[in-house]
Amino acid sequence: MIQNTPILELWKALQEQLKVVFSNDIFNTWFKPLECDPEAPEGKMILLTSNEFATLWLQNNYQEILEKKLAQLTEHPLVLEFKTHETKVSATAPQAA
Repeated sequence: MIQNTPILELWKALQEQLKVVFSNDIFNTWFKPLECDPEAPEGKMILLTSNEFATLWLQNNYQEILEKKLAQLTEHPLVLEFKTHETKVSATAPQAA
C-alpha cells in the first residue's frame, strides 16, 4: 500500500494498474488523456476530462473500478471525482488585420 503519497504519484500508480486491467485501446482512449488535479483537497482525487461526455462516461462506466483500485493502493479512503477540464479563454478578442 502507498502511504502519504502525493496525489500525482498516486495517479501514476493507479494508471499502471489500469494498464494491466484494460486493453491498450481502452486505456489510451479513456485513461491516458486524463489529468490529475494537483490542487485537489486532501482525501480527494480529481481527474480532469476533455469534455462533458468523457466525464459522464467515466463516471457511469469506470468510477467503481477506479475507486476499488485506489482503495487497494492506499490505507485511507479517497473520494474520486471527474471534472471537465475548463479551458482558459483569452479575455481579449483577436484584432482584425
